[in-house]
Amino acid sequence: MYNAENYRKVKEEYNLKRNSAMADADRRKREIWAISPEIKQIDAALSKTGLKIFGIACTGADVEDRVENLRRESEAMLEDRREILNMLGYPADYTDIHYECDECKDTGYVDTKMCDCMRRRLIKRGFMTSGLGFLIEKQNFDNIKTSYYGKSEATMRNNISYFKKYASDFSDKSENLLLLGSTGLGKTHVASAIAKVVIENGNDVFYESALNLIVDFDVEHFGRETTGLRTDKYFDCDLLIIDDLGAEKSTQLTQMYIYNVINTRLNRGKPTIISTNLNEDELQNAYDSRITSRLFGCYTPFSFDGEDIRIQKI
Repeated sequence: MYNAENYRKVKEEYNLKRNSAMADADRRKREIWAISPEIKQIDAALSKTGLKIFGIACTGADVEDRVENLRRESEAMLEDRREILNMLGYPADYTDIHYECDECKDTGYVDTKMCDCMRRRLIKRGFMTSGLGFLIEKQNFDNIKTSYYGKSEATMRNNISYFKKYASDFSDKSENLLLLGSTGLGKTHVASAIAKVVIENGNDVFYESALNLIVDFDVEHFGRETTGLRTDKYFDCDLLIIDDLGAEKSTQLTQMYIYNVINTRLNRGKPTIISTNLNEDELQNAYDSRITSRLFGCYTPFSFDGEDIRIQKI
């Protein structure tokens, strides 16, 4: 599901632009009324159409014929209105409400179905709030080049195929992934590519480095901010991506934070992707068994082997 806060913000945007479009139309209408009493009279007559139809329906006599006559009268008045606007040098739709999206009339919905325009806006906002920033726009599956992996190219091709399917089929039943390998081998690129597809499919994704995750929990732990404001996202998002595990300074407290996130998400059935520059032995040495047993028992590992891609591009 879409991030609740993002949905609230986008819904507010739609309410504002719909109200703005209506206010602009009202301003233009009053502008025309000031220079054309004829149009003002026509608009006053047209505004009573609904009441007239209600009155006809209440009488129960010759309803269809009388409604049809009323419709023809209204059409004639509208035609007169358009002609007057043209004579004054205004387009015929000058006083109409000009919505940004004609399909949903800036409500975000067509009947009960979300409009494509709102879905695109939610996706864009999902990119903005994912923590990946501009990375998510330039690091995707289309520009992953497996040729940089040398002898491991065939393996990486298979892995990329898996990651694409993982992203397209993502659900709360998706596996947890552990991306292992030295710096500069595309782990963040893969995570970003997965995130892009998962967000486009309407899921809430959050990405953060292990170091910044620690900072957020420290702020709350030491009472510098209301509990939950900074850290709820780590537990609530559909997909959490923790980058560069092992780069943070390891203490008993930081390990408690990391264990809490990993274990809570496992218990809630919420998938997590973790990338690290450490190998299996280094992870075993860096973290206590509560963390490593979950990483190696509940995550599917993928090794990134080869030479630093950044250096190869120089």
